[in-house]
Amino acid sequence: MNTNNSIRLNKVLRELNISLDKAITVFSKLGYEIEARPTTKIDLYLYELLKIELKYDAPVKPVFFNDNLITTPSVINKVREKFGIPKSIYKYYSPTEYSFESVQYKHLYFAKPSDFNDPFDCNNNLISFINENSKNKTRHKTKEKKFAEKMKNVGICCFQELKTLF
Repeated sequence: MNTNNSIRLNKVLRELNISLDKAITVFSKLGYEIEARPTTKIDLYLYELLKIELKYDAPVKPVFFNDNLITTPSVINKVREKFGIPKSIYKYYSPTEYSFESVQYKHLYFAKPSDFNDPFDCNNNLISFINENSKNKTRHKTKEKKFAEKMKNVGICCFQELKTLF
């Protein structure tokens, strides 16, 4: 467990004003086995799940920015301003059965780069893995191999910042 993204159970119990038994019961209900000791460390993700399950209303509700980082809406707005990230994005679908299911069940499809019809989209052969620090300008074969492996698990979903399709 990454100790930077963990919190002691006794701190959680004090903050949420619940007993150790109550926390262990909730975690068991959610499918997580936690050692029943106040000094046990839990992931921040589990902490947030516990708060959601107990319907705990914090002064500022946390937002999952990604799997490892939990932040507040004000921090996300600062990041948006700094990097020019739009507050709204749009996803356009063709009128198919899958498109309606995506909206109905609130899921997105992430296509594999190998399924794209444009051979230049996400083509790792177009990325330079040349080692600029070596005399012979050799290729970083291990980096290239790792990149190719990671790309097998990548999915792409396209969005648009504007409401108009044209």
